[in-house]
Amino acid sequence: MKNNTDDGRRSFNNHQKPYVRSLFSPIASEYESYLYRRSDKKDKEIRTRLHNVCRFLKEVEKRGITDLNGITSALILKLYEEDGYRDWFTISIRAFLKYAFFNSLIDKDLSEAIPKTKHYEPAPVIYEPEEIEMMASSINRHSESGIRDYAIFTLIRTYALRASDIVNLRVSDIDFKRKRISLIQDKTNEFVQFKLTDDVSQALDDYIHNVRYGSDDHLFLSVYKPIKPLLADSVNSIISDIITASGVDIKGRKHGPHSIRASRATELLELGASFPEISAYLGHRSSVSAVHYLKMSPDILRKCALPVPEIATASMKSFLNGGAV
Repeated sequence: MKNNTDDGRRSFNNHQKPYVRSLFSPIASEYESYLYRRSDKKDKEIRTRLHNVCRFLKEVEKRGITDLNGITSALILKLYEEDGYRDWFTISIRAFLKYAFFNSLIDKDLSEAIPKTKHYEPAPVIYEPEEIEMMASSINRHSESGIRDYAIFTLIRTYALRASDIVNLRVSDIDFKRKRISLIQDKTNEFVQFKLTDDVSQALDDYIHNVRYGSDDHLFLSVYKPIKPLLADSVNSIISDIITASGVDIKGRKHGPHSIRASRATELLELGASFPEISAYLGHRSSVSAVHYLKMSPDILRKCALPVPEIATASMKSFLNGGAV
């Protein structure tokens, strides 16, 4: 039997592999609770992160440190160099140190002490506008779940929202009178506001007035009892099912909310939006993140092409044409 806490996380005392304990375990436990409340990460990833954090805190304790403010940049670098799984150290410990700083558990943001490593980032999967339209048209809008799912899909295709932002939306975030939608993005904690387009307005109006019921203020709820707010995993499944059932070719292509976000970002890029504009739209902290979507826009890449310089010497021309040098 699982030993769950009230916020849905698994406690430190359960049948799974236990976390390494230290005098900092209460802080680690609060951090675990925070991840379950504020992120859309799966249980397995959260537990992996906590295992890394707990091992890190145990190493801190072994060095006689009893307060997080006793951690130094030099110690972080030393532990990083000793760790056999630097990628996970970078991800897990950097995120924890940021959490500790923003929650006043440490006086300095020590996350910057962790070396930045370069990783190959594959080009995002995108779908053409015609394929996106096929997906939308394939949704059964005569059923309660279909009406709700169409509203979710329309929000993501229009505003490139994350699944975590979809499930955090409240009814009060939708202002039909002023034609705007407002939210605080889950990943960046930034406030954003979008103009409510006619398509989105109609989809939401249909869902709210004809399908949605229940006293919970969350916008998107289950359509069958017990009525409860959707989870991010539910949104991922909904979008995946829509794409799979649409008839669009998905062979070798990811088919979740992120691919719809990427498709929208690429579309905005091709419409002439700047990197800062796209980054703000997507909820990225840095405009550098939007450069990622340049990979999938051949038309934009052609504009970046540099002219081929003149070949300076006759011997080089001869060599390139197959002759001897």
